[in-house]
Amino acid sequence: MLVHMQMVGLDWHLERLRNRKYYSWVRYGDGELEALLGDSGNTTGHGKYRLTPKTKKAMNDALARYYSEKDLFFGCQESRMRLMNQQSKEFLKRYKLLKIDWKFANAFHAASKKGKLFPLIEELRKHKIIVIGPKFLRKLSGKIFDYIDFIQIPERTGWLNDSTFNEVLLRKKKFGNGILYSFSVGIGANILIPNLHRHMQENFLIDFGSLWDPFCGHNSRIYMMEKHWLKHEFKRNLNAH
Repeated sequence: MLVHMQMVGLDWHLERLRNRKYYSWVRYGDGELEALLGDSGNTTGHGKYRLTPKTKKAMNDALARYYSEKDLFFGCQESRMRLMNQQSKEFLKRYKLLKIDWKFANAFHAASKKGKLFPLIEELRKHKIIVIGPKFLRKLSGKIFDYIDFIQIPERTGWLNDSTFNEVLLRKKKFGNGILYSFSVGIGANILIPNLHRHMQENFLIDFGSLWDPFCGHNSRIYMMEKHWLKHEFKRNLNAH
């Protein structure tokens, strides 16, 4: 039996958002799955954030503990899925990877690259949103979508602040349910969201990663630096032709 992945696009997310089908979404990119599978040795770095052995264990434990939770979905890179299927069955069973309903991870970025992100932005403007991310994402308000609160994380160390989990729970106590939490916290999303999910099942917990970076002046991915994208697709994402 091979690990499988369901190809879902932006419409899959939009359907759930529009119909208030609350869910949590965690994205496993190259770095996260390399750490999980152990094929990169003793990983000490992940982008601009540090991945310590303690962090790696917390991330792996969150997946192993909560992989079967209802309405908690894990997104995976297609290339990483091929890697998982090359590993031994014993390894896959140990991490319960065979039983996870993996979904295609890049729906948001794929839409952004093609200039087709505006339906998501338009939908988000109808929601009460709390953003968890670095300071520069405060620029989202009044520009991309407004938010009712902001939980700031250190830009250099990312989520590595034990108070973030409690800060989210405090917002739930303050604002109640029906909130969309936008996470841009690096590898922290893979730990925070699974652990928060069972406490917040009437909310959206979504790992948007670096999706909002270019709209706040941070072109953190290669496609965000391309002149054609900046001139055309970037504007179409904002419905500004």
